[in-house]
Amino acid sequence: MGDNEVDSRYAPIRRYKRRKLVGRVAVVMDGRLRFETAAEISEGGMLLRTNEVLPVGSRVELRFFLPQDVFISAHAEIGYELEPHEGVHFLGLRF
Repeated sequence: MGDNEVDSRYAPIRRYKRRKLVGRVAVVMDGRLRFETAAEISEGGMLLRTNEVLPVGSRVELRFFLPQDVFISAHAEIGYELEPHEGVHFLGLRF
């Protein structure tokens, strides 16, 4: 597995290949701005690491940079939450 590739155990159920992307993400929900951390990204969405629970089904606006300073602004929906680990939550976002 390469440096930017993610564990492929779940590849058969994924439509898009995921890549590791660790960086700050501005998240706007209900007019409130917060900064969270990206863990992975694909053409279809992002895995977001957060200390706060955000409700599944909520719509958010994301702003972040890809490598080589490519700015992205996208709308997403929170599709699922993984089991929290030591107070950290991981949310699956769909673009």
